Amino acid sequence: MSVGKPVVACNSGGPVESCRDGVTGFTCPSEPEEFARAMNHLGDGHNKADRMGYLAQARIMNVFSRKSFGEELHSHLTYLSSTACFPAVFCYPGRFFLVCILLCFITWVIQRSTFIKIDSSKD
Repeated sequence: MSVGKPVVACNSGGPVESCRDGVTGFTCPSEPEEFARAMNHLGDGHNKADRMGYLAQARIMNVFSRKSFGEELHSHLTYLSSTACFPAVFCYPGRFFLVCILLCFITWVIQRSTFIKIDSSKD
């Protein structure tokens, strides 16, 4: 999806969240006939696969990009530091400890994350 191609995937797990069935690709039961049917739909003409690929790439950039992840993380951290959340989190030592561990883990993951650059010029 990130390189502008529609996806054909099983309708369970991660693909259900990332793929919009019939818009950015197809999610289908894990049976060969269903996968074949979905791939045939992509070849129905009128640049259907190109349109779906464009929408797939836009979805990845808007929903799953590093920027959108950062914005979502910022909103959660802002909430955690707000006065509305203060009594629920910081008045109980166990919760305070868990929040500290969570923040340390998130910082560690972000610092060590690597992103693979995909070369789409070979298509």
